[in-house]
Amino acid sequence: SEMFSMNFARSPEMLDEMRPVFELFDAVNVLCWVRRQDQYMTSIRVQTVKHGGKAIPSKDTLKRFPPDANYFRITQMIAEKIPNAHLVPHIYDRSQNLLAQFLTAADLDSSLADGVTLASVNSSVSGEMYLYQTRLNALAAGSDERMDPLHAILLKAWATLAPAVQWSPAIPMTIAERRIIVEHFRESNAKLCRKYGFDPSLLTPDAATLEVIPDSVSDQFRSQLTEALFSLRHDTSAAEFEKLIALVEAERRSG
Repeated sequence: SEMFSMNFARSPEMLDEMRPVFELFDAVNVLCWVRRQDQYMTSIRVQTVKHGGKAIPSKDTLKRFPPDANYFRITQMIAEKIPNAHLVPHIYDRSQNLLAQFLTAADLDSSLADGVTLASVNSSVSGEMYLYQTRLNALAAGSDERMDPLHAILLKAWATLAPAVQWSPAIPMTIAERRIIVEHFRESNAKLCRKYGFDPSLLTPDAATLEVIPDSVSDQFRSQLTEALFSLRHDTSAAEFEKLIALVEAERRSG
C-alpha cells in the first residue's frame, strides 16, 4: 500500500513497533512494487482532483516530493529496522497483471489470476475527464461543499462510457516536470537498479509520452457524461445528485 510506505517514511518508529511481529519468523519476504516517481506524482495529482483539489498545483509542488518516493532509502530503512526482512521489489507496470506477478513472487500458481477481474480503487481518467473535474472543482471553490461524494458519482458515470470516450490516461504534468522529478531521484534510483538488477531505463521518462490534457471540454463529452449521470439518478443520494447536477449545469453554461 502506498499509505503504508508513506506512513513509515514519515514515522520510522512504525517499523520499530512492527519488529516484534517480524521476529516471530526466521525470515520474511516483503513483496513491493515501485513506480517511477513522475508517474507516482502524476497519480497523486489525478487523485487530488478527485477530492476537490485544484487543477494547477502551486509553483512549489516540485519541491515537495512524497516522503516515500526515495525508494532506495525505503529499502535501507526496512533492512536496518527489520534485519530478517528480505525485500523483493518489482517495477510497477500498469499494463501487467499485478495479481499474477504477486502470485509468482509468492511462489504460487500465477494461473490463479486468470479470468479474475479486479475492482479499480484509484482508477485513471482521460485528459478530458481530468479537465472536466477541475472545472467542477473551480466552480465549487470557496464553498463548504465536500467534493468527494460528488466525484464518486461522477466516476461511476464515467466508467459506463465507451472506451473511445474514455481515451488514454490523463498526464497532468509536462515532460519538463517529469524530467525534473526523475533527475531529483537519479542517484538513489541508480543505487536501487544496481542493487536489485533493474534496467535503469524503466525509471527514465519517455520523451515521446504525450501530454493529453486538452484545452477545452467538448460538448459531445458533456452530453454523454450527463446522460450517463442521469442513468444513475435512482442509485445515488438525491441531495448529492442534485448538487452535482447543479455544478454540471454551471460548468456547461460557463463553456
